Amino acid sequence: MTTPSWPEWLRAAEIYRAEHGHLLVPQNHITPTGLKLGSQISDLRRRHRDGTLTPGQIQQMDALGMVWAYADHRFQLLIHELRAYKAKHGHLRIPQDYVAQHDDGTTFQLGAIAKKYRVAHGRGEVDMAKVEALDAEGFVWNNIPDWWEKFIKDLTDFRNRHGHLDVPHAHTVGGRNLGIQVVRVRHISEQLTEDQRRALDALGFIWDVNQFRFDLHVHALKDFKSEYGHLRVPHSYVTGPPAELRLGQWFNSALYRFRLGRISEHNAQKLRDVGVCLTATAGNQP
Repeated sequence: MTTPSWPEWLRAAEIYRAEHGHLLVPQNHITPTGLKLGSQISDLRRRHRDGTLTPGQIQQMDALGMVWAYADHRFQLLIHELRAYKAKHGHLRIPQDYVAQHDDGTTFQLGAIAKKYRVAHGRGEVDMAKVEALDAEGFVWNNIPDWWEKFIKDLTDFRNRHGHLDVPHAHTVGGRNLGIQVVRVRHISEQLTEDQRRALDALGFIWDVNQFRFDLHVHALKDFKSEYGHLRVPHSYVTGPPAELRLGQWFNSALYRFRLGRISEHNAQKLRDVGVCLTATAGNQP
């Protein structure tokens, strides 16, 4: 297979420029004729840095609008998107899932890119020139306080409405997925400050949701025994509102999991304290 000549590469670049209006060619782009134009553009940038391109080649590529320093170009695009966001929202506390939508149908992952800069800045990996440029735009390096304030408010509203903080995974508030945020906070619990943990504890935040749900069902089992005088819970039994727990199904499952050794001794003792015979089926309970 013959290596494409410079005129072939140049012609492919001209066609791409005419079709797309720029030469920001994706790395994996291959032309209809089989030329790996994306790889070639990357190689041209490398050769430009190394000084191995001829003045004529540089001039021809410049005429097509070649972006030699792609990272610098991307940074300028970021600055442009930040200004557009600030003009629309009045601030730069950008959610990490925010995506800018353009009139031409293209998008810009502004939230994700802003997050990358925050993380890199925290590690001291953003050069001072870019830090100063972003500071001049009013970039928010630490977006946690704003997010935290909204998170605490959302939790408080949920607790006031439902009486607990067992937030369903898919529960959203104002476009924010509170259920997923709760899961994330559990995962980063060791990174929280003492004040943050105290604030969550004061609200009744559930750190161990599995234990919380187990205890909730045990409490419902006690109520069942108090009302009916026994623990022979029908499989279809459901508690009343607001919890509406499927107590019958849970009880059968708990007994089965005990026989498989999948219930801790701590929780097994809680069942015994209610009066459950762990070696009997639900229908044969006292």
